Amino acid sequence: MRKKPLPNEGAKVIYAKATVIVNPRASGARKPRDLTRVLKELRTCVRSVELIRTWQKEEAVRLAHEAVVKGNDLIVAIGGDGTINQVVNGLLGGKKSSGHDCVLGIIPAGATCSLAKELGIPRGIPSVRVLAEGTVKTIDLIRLRWATSEGHRKERLAVTVANFGFGGAVVETVGAEMKTLGGFLAFAAGATLQLFRYRGRRMAVEVDGKRIARSRVFCAIVANSQWEGGGMHVAPEASTDDGILDIVVVEDLPLLSRLTHFPKVYTGKHVGLPMVKCARGRRVLISATSPATRLPFEYDGEWAECRECSIEVLPKALSILVPKKSPRHGC
Repeated sequence: MRKKPLPNEGAKVIYAKATVIVNPRASGARKPRDLTRVLKELRTCVRSVELIRTWQKEEAVRLAHEAVVKGNDLIVAIGGDGTINQVVNGLLGGKKSSGHDCVLGIIPAGATCSLAKELGIPRGIPSVRVLAEGTVKTIDLIRLRWATSEGHRKERLAVTVANFGFGGAVVETVGAEMKTLGGFLAFAAGATLQLFRYRGRRMAVEVDGKRIARSRVFCAIVANSQWEGGGMHVAPEASTDDGILDIVVVEDLPLLSRLTHFPKVYTGKHVGLPMVKCARGRRVLISATSPATRLPFEYDGEWAECRECSIEVLPKALSILVPKKSPRHGC
């Protein structure tokens, strides 16, 4: 079992068993030499290490779940936002099934890794040292519950942001081929296309039981962190450990206003514009106001659609390795 950290921040933690889950398709996770370095560094703080590659969609959820149930006390995810999302869902599911706690380590290697940017974890090989020398931080998660168009109920955890409307349309546009451009260019290209194509959806947004919007909406963002795909600074006041969700609702815009104001999302200067409404709360309900309307949305870069979705914060739900001392957004 993992020894408890000493009271002083940054105390080194020794682990008994670790599983490394790799998305081989992620840029930066394809070189055998890099994986060898990861394993070498891990063996300085872990007694037993297993490396598993994941090839199928959603396979990382099952692998992470099984690793926790088997008694692993550290899981390392190598990939982007989507891979991390899958591992977190499996990890928390395994914790619920077994009662066994587990720490997450991440090595950012995908097109985007907003959580790494939020927590100051560097991309690629420099992040490996965080696994051996970092400290454990507990962060909040987002829980989403919705029904599919076929009426199936779904539940999913998200780490960073859930984006309804425009954000969902962009993620649907950004396929594997476009991601080869890199996170910033891929999402910038997808966003530019959707700025011309996307039509705002009529939706209602409630925060802690109070309605804050009921109109044609460009996007409604529910944020646990400040950043999302490709370096967009969507919620500048959000924090991963304050037990509160930040909500940003943008009313629908004509094309010229879209082209004028959209670049401001990369610097956070969209907040304060007259068409942008911000709120904070623990529970959010987003629903289409027309029975025929389906709302595209994304969570941690994963696409879905719904007619209604309930969202809540899960305070201090995930233990994750972060650098001992770094700027908050040092990536």
